[in-house]
Amino acid sequence: MSRVHPVLILIAAGLALLAHPALAEWGVDLGGGVALPSYAPVVTCATEFEGDLVVGGRFDQAGDVAVTNVARWNGTTWSGLGSGLVGQTMYSTPVSGLATIDGVLHAVGPFYSSFGASANHVARWNGAEWEPLADTIAPDLDSLDRVACLITFKGHLYIGGGMDNEGEYFELARWAGDGWDFIPSPVFGNDGYICSMAVLHDRLWVVGRTYWGHQIVANWDGESWTTVLDDESNESGQLRSVCAHRGSIYIGGTFTALDGIPIDLLARWTGSVWEPGYSGSLADGFWFFNGPEPTWVQCGVYKLLSVGDRLIAGGLLVHSSTVESLCSKMSITRTGIIEPLGGNLGNRWSGGVMWPMVYALGYALGDVIIGGDFNEGDGIDHTLGCLIGQPFDLSPVGVFPSTTVLYAPVPNPFNPHTTLRFSLASAGSCRLEIYDLRGRLVRALWDGFRTSGDHRFAWNGRDEHGHDLASGIYLARLTTNDGTQARKLVLAK
Repeated sequence: MSRVHPVLILIAAGLALLAHPALAEWGVDLGGGVALPSYAPVVTCATEFEGDLVVGGRFDQAGDVAVTNVARWNGTTWSGLGSGLVGQTMYSTPVSGLATIDGVLHAVGPFYSSFGASANHVARWNGAEWEPLADTIAPDLDSLDRVACLITFKGHLYIGGGMDNEGEYFELARWAGDGWDFIPSPVFGNDGYICSMAVLHDRLWVVGRTYWGHQIVANWDGESWTTVLDDESNESGQLRSVCAHRGSIYIGGTFTALDGIPIDLLARWTGSVWEPGYSGSLADGFWFFNGPEPTWVQCGVYKLLSVGDRLIAGGLLVHSSTVESLCSKMSITRTGIIEPLGGNLGNRWSGGVMWPMVYALGYALGDVIIGGDFNEGDGIDHTLGCLIGQPFDLSPVGVFPSTTVLYAPVPNPFNPHTTLRFSLASAGSCRLEIYDLRGRLVRALWDGFRTSGDHRFAWNGRDEHGHDLASGIYLARLTTNDGTQARKLVLAK
């Protein structure tokens, strides 16, 4: 099947793969996806790095290439990143988060080494191998410390999870350049866990829980904490994800109510109260929730992604009361209307023992990338493949940009003109520059103040002196207070 205006790629995972199977033909072949012959593979995170897609989780094969839990897709082929990142056991999922910060790829998760390197819980890619930030996060490899997520906030790298530092427990830490600053978070009572973070309006928003069963939503301005939700009721279920979208904060989880307000699975914070993050009712629309309270199935929204005017949700979402009809992804339109994305996802195990889950959402190579723990869709019985959803418009609107984004250049490849677009979450200084693959600056398109919102610059394939550049690969780099992002440019004459 040819690719016609695709916007959704699913990275599928299989169980007990003894050989590389045939690929599903529905949609786009993403080079074979990922696999793990000895156990169940899973994709937990996806990000863009230097114009390529990088995915992490638990797998030892990407396409036909041997990898270790992290792999890179350049649009044509898969490759490993050095020796990869190693989990403590074959059952652990070593990589739980990926992000590009100041042009450098970072990873977090319960990994403990990179084949000899002391990369415990947090590592960065130096171009040839993974290296640790400081020595370790945890004082020893047997610690119960967990790092679940990472983000850049006010120019610094932050990690969230549950971490012990010399006998004192913390949920949040900031990289100081030569070590970690552990940040007290009394809102969690120093016995909790941060599972997701987002930035909106100069505040770092976090969701998580305490070990006493409280579900927490809070934000931190760099100096003090503000608690938005501290819910110990059974109705709250679990909070799993937070996302800034069009000037608002959204949270997803397995809840059926927040602060006593009936809301299923996805909520929006108005600034004073919680309201459904969608129009109408999930139970009356596409999505059926299996009962008045969460069950062992844990139906809910596990991951959120803001792309243009769309809010993308992934997790375990049931279209009807029958196991045969499952959907694990949906889109919320600009007006709040729920729309399905593509067909159903199949069970990881035959017989319906495990239901399909979406754990990873990312935006790379001009597509929304979805990864998780699933293996088939709409009658496709192959255990490995990449599937495409129904087309819909992902053009960035940026009326209320919630994050700073450098979008894919259009056209690309180009000769000799292309356009670079970016959105700024807040006004401030920024630089948009073109570099060659040797790291040399060849053209500065902008260096100065810009307002929040969308901006665009044209480039004619020439350097600072007006000379035509040779055909080849170049990098467009956007530097702001939120960090650095890069896009790959191909000049083809």
